[in-house]
Amino acid sequence: MESSLVSERSADNRLEMAVAALAGRIARWTENGELHTNAVPGLSLFRRVEPTEPISGMYEPSICLAVQGAKRVILGDDTFVSDSKVSVQW
Repeated sequence: MESSLVSERSADNRLEMAVAALAGRIARWTENGELHTNAVPGLSLFRRVEPTEPISGMYEPSICLAVQGAKRVILGDDTFVSDSKVSVQW
């Protein structure tokens, strides 16, 4: 049982380190603005340094990864929160 807990903590630590490294790379790519365009079709990198006012918009179906901070999306009566809290489930 103790070995399993140590293994889980080790996995959490590796994941946290990977997320921190990704956040650092995105920060470097977006340091001159909020949007970074690149050669990868369909990939967009956004950076905000402070909370924004609510906005409405339409997006193509996509995957959003909050590397730092959090995003809240309201769709009708449903609210979805995506944040950078790392949790490993086995």
